[in-house]
Amino acid sequence: MVMKIITDATTAVVALEKGETDIMDTPPKTARQSLIDNKDIGYYEADQACYYLIAFNNKKGRFSDKRLREAVSYAVDRDEIILGACEGIGRPVEAAMVPSCAEYPEDFKANPYDPEKAKALLAEAGYPDGLTVKMKTIESKTYSKPTEIIQEQLRKIGINVEIEIMERGAWFADVLASGNYEMTFWAIPITVIDPDFATYSAFHSSMAGGSGNFTEVAIPKLDKLLEAGRVSQSAEERKTIYRDVCQIIKDESVLIPLFTGRRCIAANKGLQNVKADPVLKYYVYEYSWE
Repeated sequence: MVMKIITDATTAVVALEKGETDIMDTPPKTARQSLIDNKDIGYYEADQACYYLIAFNNKKGRFSDKRLREAVSYAVDRDEIILGACEGIGRPVEAAMVPSCAEYPEDFKANPYDPEKAKALLAEAGYPDGLTVKMKTIESKTYSKPTEIIQEQLRKIGINVEIEIMERGAWFADVLASGNYEMTFWAIPITVIDPDFATYSAFHSSMAGGSGNFTEVAIPKLDKLLEAGRVSQSAEERKTIYRDVCQIIKDESVLIPLFTGRRCIAANKGLQNVKADPVLKYYVYEYSWE
């Protein structure tokens, strides 16, 4: 196997199309349709092993008021975010669970897009004329672009979002490690396709204070479910447990799951057993020529 590093994405696509290379990792979105239409190329996609979200500090600050968090949940339009931030390549996520997991409840419904309901909740929380909040995010366009779209959506219900773009290390120190934020845009990624990896560290009260639970949520019933899901060996029981986990997170608006992106890989049509993997693993030892 020969591995080539081609820094320009367009040049890499041309090399694949000409047969100079046999496989390409993460081709650019702009080339997606042309590669799909190319009869000599196989194009493979899978959901990312993560979901992007709006998170709040549930313990301190204004978003410790559930009504404010819930107002945001009614103000977001997932499809609009996917279209504007991901060029339409992604899928909405309505449950606080990585969709790659078998336990993801496909029929689960988040609060619908309802700006009037959002405004009513703002007024109920004591902000009939709206409020201004700071939203911290990472400088990468993966995070900053969706944040800009969320900013516009929240403006329509009276929440003026001031975006603070941060270097990744500074954001980690401020938000994940210290809980020094009101509101942020982030993702929950996993490296093992199992719901425990997607939920325990993010939501169990023992993981607050820099150990993963950066929303600083502490709900005894949620803790018990997460502990049960961690040890259960019944597939059906785990599906029920993690659906209940998602329901509590929705009911309390702990965070707002939004969407997941796509893992993509393109290859010579004759190369067998190529597949896109949610956690970017490449099983090259399974490849073979037809």
